Amino acid sequence: MNFINPFLLLFAAAASIPLLLHLFNKQRVKVIEFSTVKYLVSLQKTRMRQVKIRQILLLILRTLALLAIAFAFARPTTEGGYLPALGGKTTTTAVILLDVSGSSASETNSGSFFERGIEKAEAILGNFTEKEKVVIIGFASTLLYDSGVPTSDFDRLKEILKAMTPSSAEAIPSTGFARAFTLLKEATDPNLEVYLISDFQGDAWRNFEFDLFQTERMDVKLFVTSTSGPEIDNVEAEKVTFPNQIITAGRAFTLFGEIRNQKEDSPAEVLVSLEVNDTRVAQTDLSIPPSGSGKVSFNYTPTEAGFLYGSIAIDDDDLLSDNRSHFAMRIPSGSKIALISDDDQEAYFTRNALAPSESENLSKDISLFGALQASTLNLREYDAAIVNLKGRIPQALVSSLINYVNSGGSVLFLMRPDLDFADFSEKISSPLFGLQALEAPPVAATASGKYLLNNFDFAHPLFSPYRQFAADKLPQAEFIGHFKTKESAKSTVLARFSDNSPAVLEANIGKGKALLYTFSLNDTYSDIVFRPLMVIMLNRSIEYLVSEPLNQREMLLAGNEITRELGPQDARQFVLVSPRGDTTNVSAAIRAGAVVFDLGRLQYTGVYQILGDGRTVDVFAVNFPSIESVPAYVDAEDVGAKIAGTRVIVLDYESNPAESIASARFGTELWKLFLLFGFIFLLIEMAVAYSARTGEVSTG
Repeated sequence: MNFINPFLLLFAAAASIPLLLHLFNKQRVKVIEFSTVKYLVSLQKTRMRQVKIRQILLLILRTLALLAIAFAFARPTTEGGYLPALGGKTTTTAVILLDVSGSSASETNSGSFFERGIEKAEAILGNFTEKEKVVIIGFASTLLYDSGVPTSDFDRLKEILKAMTPSSAEAIPSTGFARAFTLLKEATDPNLEVYLISDFQGDAWRNFEFDLFQTERMDVKLFVTSTSGPEIDNVEAEKVTFPNQIITAGRAFTLFGEIRNQKEDSPAEVLVSLEVNDTRVAQTDLSIPPSGSGKVSFNYTPTEAGFLYGSIAIDDDDLLSDNRSHFAMRIPSGSKIALISDDDQEAYFTRNALAPSESENLSKDISLFGALQASTLNLREYDAAIVNLKGRIPQALVSSLINYVNSGGSVLFLMRPDLDFADFSEKISSPLFGLQALEAPPVAATASGKYLLNNFDFAHPLFSPYRQFAADKLPQAEFIGHFKTKESAKSTVLARFSDNSPAVLEANIGKGKALLYTFSLNDTYSDIVFRPLMVIMLNRSIEYLVSEPLNQREMLLAGNEITRELGPQDARQFVLVSPRGDTTNVSAAIRAGAVVFDLGRLQYTGVYQILGDGRTVDVFAVNFPSIESVPAYVDAEDVGAKIAGTRVIVLDYESNPAESIASARFGTELWKLFLLFGFIFLLIEMAVAYSARTGEVSTG
């Protein structure tokens, strides 16, 4: 048996008072026998025996009553982490784990889940004494708040709680529990406690298990409390998507907003807005069925090149964090092109076709390099490369080109009759485009006549402007012959010759993209160099290659590891600017010619900027993880059951945690039972004493 107030056991010494009074009241008398009373001796012995038994009984009852009352005030318990033999409480190390993930921002009539969690943590903190040490951990996808070593400085811990804000990241419970395990394993106090405060939203908690406490045979009490309230009303701006298109200044582009209704029992009527560079530019209404989704489309024409950012936004609801889906892009004003070619007629035609005009939205700076020179070139300094070489392609150049495309670069490959077909097929066309290059085109026209381009993929940005034209109105060129090739299921063909052979192919490689023309720009084999088609195709190809592939972009989510790769930079100092305006110095690493920023797990949604010496060098958007938008919650007791090696105590949110914590620490309190025994002993004592007095009176 243990005691909550063991120092009050000192009052048990009062139980000796009846014994002391009994002993002090015993008088030793001198016995003088009279002849007249010697016959009463036998009667006296019988009477005295009865009196002594009654006195001993009264002594026992009075002692037990005082002991029972003293024990009741000392608050005995059946179990717990206290040592009555030492007459005091054992020391405690406790960890308060607070879930601050994205769903914790959900609002209720009594405040957000996050605010309810802070209030509960403060209430729990108020139950500790100076003999107990506490650590506060706030976690989402990683540890966001950590008070450090266990401390009894509760004022500092309260300040940490006040400084907390909810994250936009998903919950990864193992991050918090791993830290709690480390702290408790290093603790020397015999009483170990973990307080878990969360809304227990989503699969992260439903599938969570933790067994290190059991593995290490640690005696840990786990207090769990849920902050989730009534069902929330939530509609989510799920994502922004872009069709495959070329985006340049002065040219309209299309984007789609996907909206999801998280309510299972009622439809949603929402107003969806498009905001660009902090200005609302369009809006529309959308009806969404229960647990369904809807899509809206917007068109927007950027007026100038540079960085452009914005969001699809919906009306406010109970979870504001997922009411915007952000996007960001760079609209190029010009491009640096590396033309890797022999300095001959085909290079001449290519340069002339790409020569800028005053009406162009995208200027082009073209630099000519030979094969050997290009092999040592840092292609990351260029927005795109055009490869038009004869003979064999050096392996060093092939490796450089593939690394360049994999890291986000773009390449246009042009075939020519004097290249080494086996070499080109082995190194380029087959591995990248799934196309075998077999033979050069004939010099003279064949019996079947000349070939035209047809079967265009008008959904692709290269040819989409011509989808409204009739076939005989399309820009054309005549080809005496074409390369003999063999395509595969891997090949993505954008245009074909009139005999259905592939003419233009595309490949997505790593983070970049590549195009392949299977015809020559040499005027011996076609008249394309004299037709507008060549200028149109080459310029649209370069515009497409240097434009950001928004349709293939990976959506960046709060809480995930985020890395940004940029081309060569001449800045010395780089700063990350968050959506809240906070600034952080960031370090750049050089990898394969790219400037790489490992930014870690960014916790908040919105548009971020990277500044190089005060100039914007990158803009990117971070969005809310959809997994945190689903209003589905796990029972706190079920979560506790999956944390092996702990004794789980569920703390009801609405009640004061003091009684539950005390009961868990000290066991079931028995003070009421002992107080009852004390009163029973007193009643029996009174009855025995009363009967004794009554007997004496009747005898007299």
